[in-house]
Amino acid sequence: MKLTFLLNNAITNADERMAMSRSFKECGSDEARDDDDDPDICSHCATDGKLQPALYFCFNCGVYGRYMCGICLRQHNRFVKNHEIEKIANRSACNRLDYENKKTMKVEKDLKSKEAEVMLLEEQVNEYSKVNQCHQERIKDLETACQNLEKEKNQGEKMATRNLEHLQNILKDKTKTAADEYKNLLAKMDNLQDRAQENDLKVKSLQHSNEELHKENAALLTELKQVKSENENLSKELIGCKNVLAVEGEKFDHKTKIQECERDTNRKGSKLIFKGKDDSYTGYSRQGEIADGKLHSGDVRTIEYKPVVVAIEIGNTGSCCAYAFKHESIRRRIYAIDEWYCGSGCKKVSIENRSVVLFDENKKFHSFGFEADDAYVILAENGEHTKWFYFKNLTMKLRGSDITRDFEIDDDKGKKMKAIDVFGAVIQYLKDYLLDQLKTRGPEVQNNDIHWVLTVPAIWTDSAKQFMREAAYSADIAESQLTIITEPEAAIVYFQMENQIEQLTTVDISSPGTKCMVIDLGGNTADFTILERQSDGGLSEIKSATGIACGENMVIEEFHELLRNITGDAVYQKWIVDGHPGDQTDLQNEIESKTRTLKTYSTGKVTFRFPDSLPNTFKEINHESIQQAIERSQYKGRITWLSDKIRIDKEIVKTLFKPCTDRIVGLVNLLLKEPGVQGTSIFLIVAKAQIVQKAIKKAFPTVNVIIPKEPDLAVLKGAVIYGHQH
Repeated sequence: MKLTFLLNNAITNADERMAMSRSFKECGSDEARDDDDDPDICSHCATDGKLQPALYFCFNCGVYGRYMCGICLRQHNRFVKNHEIEKIANRSACNRLDYENKKTMKVEKDLKSKEAEVMLLEEQVNEYSKVNQCHQERIKDLETACQNLEKEKNQGEKMATRNLEHLQNILKDKTKTAADEYKNLLAKMDNLQDRAQENDLKVKSLQHSNEELHKENAALLTELKQVKSENENLSKELIGCKNVLAVEGEKFDHKTKIQECERDTNRKGSKLIFKGKDDSYTGYSRQGEIADGKLHSGDVRTIEYKPVVVAIEIGNTGSCCAYAFKHESIRRRIYAIDEWYCGSGCKKVSIENRSVVLFDENKKFHSFGFEADDAYVILAENGEHTKWFYFKNLTMKLRGSDITRDFEIDDDKGKKMKAIDVFGAVIQYLKDYLLDQLKTRGPEVQNNDIHWVLTVPAIWTDSAKQFMREAAYSADIAESQLTIITEPEAAIVYFQMENQIEQLTTVDISSPGTKCMVIDLGGNTADFTILERQSDGGLSEIKSATGIACGENMVIEEFHELLRNITGDAVYQKWIVDGHPGDQTDLQNEIESKTRTLKTYSTGKVTFRFPDSLPNTFKEINHESIQQAIERSQYKGRITWLSDKIRIDKEIVKTLFKPCTDRIVGLVNLLLKEPGVQGTSIFLIVAKAQIVQKAIKKAFPTVNVIIPKEPDLAVLKGAVIYGHQH
């Protein structure tokens, strides 16, 4: 499936280049005419309906080059450096032949690039074949184990039958002596004593577990005290911020601020907020929709001065928000939202809210995040969820497609809604939630006082990025207050600021030519983006391999496979089929929380809070508790199931990460073999799981591996810093 996705992506990029070539023909490019005796027309002026003779030709713009007049050449040179320009006025036949040869060489270069991509795809196919072979071998091992268990079962039944016959013979034997009966009684007494000792050991084990739980409780109480103390300090700081804001509000002069920004940037308030993949910048208009109905992203916009910067990260499985006041030093404070509403009306403490959204049967927005999850569980338990619209894995739905305003996406039941309505509702909810939070920080902040920054995956096409702009516009965010930045660029911005303040490492990623691979581990997928620092200080994307299925959900699947091995396939399938959506959602949240915070050096056992629906299902089918079954299995002494908790040896938990880490290391090795990626000396890991971090460090000992202080917030806070600087 992933190979098909990569092939489709390559075909889509080729189609985009063909479409761009056709647009050049239609607007007066040299490719549009076969008669070379006619004068060449400026391609840029032709898009506005002007027939301006061309005096220059750029070999690097577009697919086959681009003609320009003198005015457009000066505009071109303001934003693009190192392009090959040739003066074409009164060009001789020899020069024209040289131009045709250069075009031929460019086409051959593009063909070689495509051949390299095909070779990479073939290597990935071989890698997937090896993985498939490993899975087949594992299936054979499991089948062999099942056969052995069946043999042991048959042997046990035979032994039980023989013992029963033996006891019947003893009962029939009336000549058994009193001495033999006495010996049997002694044996029974010994057996009872052994069972009593076993019970004593179990009691001691339970007491030990109780002591550990008491220790954990004491640690939690200590942490609670620290949190309360921090909360008191924040309250004091909040009062100070309110006083500062009150004073600054009296002194604030908007016109003076704009003049200061103009002097600092020498651009009269204009802010460069998004950089294209080809390192070029183009103009933009809100009416930038061409006749084919597709959305096209622009790059240069004017951002007005705003006193507050707010960043929103809508991830595939989780979304988060943060903000900062421009009158405060960005080094001192970036506020991240860490409380979200739940279905019960209370708040859940978490940096990330779940990226799920719920609409009623009339396609009217109902709820988002944890609140949507809880509401949907109640609807499912009452059988009322079939007519509602429940969307999850949001960002995956915008990958690898040409997005239009009428583009539709499927919910979990296959029902369709317009994507612009779904994403617009999500941005509207997060915007309103942030405005409510900002009201508690001081003088009331309005929407017009905010510079909004949205993060997007690097793999997204320009039409997908423009789609997010349109979704933000539908949420009442103006064009002059919106910035879009890719996630890898935001992560690098955060690391540079963090390293500048705290001097965490001597690694320098600001030198021209430095290549850095940003590894972002998400819920369903992992993204790998290689960026190179340019001489003008910007970042150019060399290679991007995103949407690879080796995220945190791969670890969760291994955990469910462990449960299947413990309970048996019949019990596990009945638990899934009977439908316990609330329990399954709570279990997934618990697994995500524990696996992210698991220390690589820790030993002992990990405690997971577990719903009682699975133990009840096991007892209903097998007429015994899960713990009794574990005592007879290979997990005896390594896994303990106590009521609503399961305690698993940490070494077992660490093995759940192996398929994920092996795949990540394999993919990074493949990327490093590509010609353009060779020489990458820095890895920036945006993943909180320490086991993943350690696996990458071990696999690549010669590479400088950088892990930000807050890896799960690196993209979000980097977006805030970027907005603060611009």
